[in-house]
Amino acid sequence: MGDVVLSDNGDGVFTGREPHTSHKLMAWHNLVRKMFKAAETEKSLPNDEWEKRIKALNDLANDPSNEELLTRFVDMWQDEISKKVVAMRRFWDEGRRRFPNLTMEQFWEYHEQRADKMLAEGGMSDEDAVDKFAISAMKLVDRTAWSFLKNQLMREAGVM
Repeated sequence: MGDVVLSDNGDGVFTGREPHTSHKLMAWHNLVRKMFKAAETEKSLPNDEWEKRIKALNDLANDPSNEELLTRFVDMWQDEISKKVVAMRRFWDEGRRRFPNLTMEQFWEYHEQRADKMLAEGGMSDEDAVDKFAISAMKLVDRTAWSFLKNQLMREAGVM
């Protein structure tokens, strides 16, 4: 057993892991676990409902500026987005507690850099079609959650 490194597995919970554990393997395990959990939760849905969710994600990944596709994605992925908003809010509150002058732009820049670093360390690449899809999925959920949280924070500050 080696040293244990603090790791964020993407659900807002920091866990310990040994440094030799592959980030790519962890990312795929987390993604597959979430998909199976979502599929298990949605057993009451018709069989093609999960395929529709994946199609909505894929369509938006291929055309991110399409408002109709964005609306469909948000509707179908609301549970994942909501969980991410909650996790990001915890990180935001902790960041503001530690750094009172932390701006939204600084927070998002840090969040993106951390996510990109974890993906790169895990060997995930936009060159691999499967990796590209997984990266797109994670980033679309992140960006959508951040958009919602940013609006919420601005309303709380009286800016909107």
